[in-house]
Amino acid sequence: MDELIRKKWATGTRLHEYFEEAVKRTIFDDPEAELEPAQLPSEILPGVSSLAITLNAVANGVATWSAFAQSAREREQVLDQLRNDLVADEIRAIGRSSGESGEQYLSPIRADFWIGAGIDPENDKAECPSISFDKIRILSDPVIDVAASKVLESPSATTNKPAKTGRPNTSEEIKSKIRLSLVEDEFLMMPDRTAQAAEIRARIKGESARHSHEMPGFKTKTIARWIGEVLKETSIQGPE
Repeated sequence: MDELIRKKWATGTRLHEYFEEAVKRTIFDDPEAELEPAQLPSEILPGVSSLAITLNAVANGVATWSAFAQSAREREQVLDQLRNDLVADEIRAIGRSSGESGEQYLSPIRADFWIGAGIDPENDKAECPSISFDKIRILSDPVIDVAASKVLESPSATTNKPAKTGRPNTSEEIKSKIRLSLVEDEFLMMPDRTAQAAEIRARIKGESARHSHEMPGFKTKTIARWIGEVLKETSIQGPE
């Protein structure tokens, strides 16, 4: 599995390249994008008056500032969309992090990490209070079903640890639904964790399951605990 992660990472697109391509697509697809006015240098058009040249320079300065502000807005919009796609698990990423003993490893980045993470696409980095990643790449083929398998880069590492067995599939299904729900104000404003757990169960199993607090695999106390775990990995505040 470690070798698979390394191969996936090696064939992925660097975060800054993926981001810049998305920005370019946004600019070229914008029908209202303004072009800068043409320059009117006196050596090319000697008959143009000094006043006309001055006015043109002013117009160019305004247009340049307008283009800069528009570009900043577009980059912010692209960054928001990138975060939404990562949280929704529509695209996935692998990055490099460090273990407690200092070894560096490649790891798939969980969708819930992106909810409150600070993203620095220009430098292929992202971080939240508990963990940070660099050398991030977006996967060209996002199908990779692992949570945090390590690829050690320490020269002294000669063997890879076997991948740990994860929780039952229901836990990942529930946590995925929690991650998506945490971006909704309505969900965050629910009175307590029990109400949120019931809402998650209803979204997955249907409204008739909302009050089935002891449903196998979907117990209210278990879902509430998982909501707490996901919240700890983000900067989002929720009810206790």
